Amino acid sequence: MEAPSANGENRLAWIDALHEILARLEDEDAQNYRLVCERYLESQSIKELVQATGRNANEIRCRIYRALEKLRTWGVECRPDSEVVP
Repeated sequence: MEAPSANGENRLAWIDALHEILARLEDEDAQNYRLVCERYLESQSIKELVQATGRNANEIRCRIYRALEKLRTWGVECRPDSEVVP
């Protein structure tokens, strides 16, 4: 069995960092965490989220935007290295 490549190790570090910031969002704001997951991981449309939550589309967009801003900020804080990932 071969040792993981540097690129593979870097990828695992980024995946760990992503898990860390998603867990942080879930702890701080479970509603927005669910909206982000449903929108981007489950590919639900804003219209589907409106129907599922009973909230209006603008509120859902704003909540997702704010959650993504938090994730971006936290992502910079816990980057596994100084490289910028494309």
